Amino acid sequence: MNLPAPMLKTLLEHEARQEAQKGQLGTAWIDSGYVFTSSIGTPIDPRNLYREFQKVCRVAGLGDWHPHELRHSAASLMLAQGVKIQVVSQVLGHSSIRMTADVYGHLLDPIDGKLPRQWARCCGTTIRARLTFEFAQVHRRSLEDYR
Repeated sequence: MNLPAPMLKTLLEHEARQEAQKGQLGTAWIDSGYVFTSSIGTPIDPRNLYREFQKVCRVAGLGDWHPHELRHSAASLMLAQGVKIQVVSQVLGHSSIRMTADVYGHLLDPIDGKLPRQWARCCGTTIRARLTFEFAQVHRRSLEDYR
């Protein structure tokens, strides 16, 4: 998969943190083979993820979001930034661009092409930074609870 450089950088940083955590836990680490795991290496329980995600969203002032809404937001922001629908469709894993166009078609013909791009750039960066910070704070607290 062809990942954007900032995403690849974030994943590599996550991998480094996870490797350090493995080293600290030694034999207590359970190697599940997943990229995102609990603090001991096991798969993340969906209920725990949802609960932590809700905390992050509330603290960030976003209200009650469901993790799946990030998928819709990412698609909307990509389209607003001018990413071709074929690329968005592929990123989302849709079987065809028709599916993507049916769901996001209303975003493809904005009245003022500059406004969505400016909004996406501003809001996307702000929300991403805030969610990343808040998730790190909540996640760090939950890791400390295990120690």
